[in-house]
Amino acid sequence: MNKRYEFYWSVSVPGLLALTFDQATKYFSPAYVLNQNVSFSLPFMPADATLQTLLLAILLIGISLFARWHMRNRPHILMNVSYSVLLGAALSNWLDRVMYSGVRDIWEISGLGLHNNLADWLIVLSVAVIIGVDALQQSRQK
Repeated sequence: MNKRYEFYWSVSVPGLLALTFDQATKYFSPAYVLNQNVSFSLPFMPADATLQTLLLAILLIGISLFARWHMRNRPHILMNVSYSVLLGAALSNWLDRVMYSGVRDIWEISGLGLHNNLADWLIVLSVAVIIGVDALQQSRQK
């Protein structure tokens, strides 16, 4: 496969799948908690929903720009997929904030009182993979 197409496939498809699966799990869930905090119910300021949405949109754009720069300068298929999943999951939660004024969390972590969804887990996993691949690339360069 052509390198250019490989890049676009590794960037677009995983993110769209993350967005679709997260929204589907929320849609088909019999119950959910509307979480106005961030990942894993951690508090997020400010309390104003419009300002939250604006700040998260700016953050999403910033992550997108950084991801594009990082993928171009340190190309690695696993890193491209991870950034794509990260952005798809973040976009899914952002869409929830825009449409519902909070994120629909469908799972509870027993004993901790924390709620989460598939996007939260995909974000954490993606960041872990990005850090791991970046560390591996840097160690190979030395």
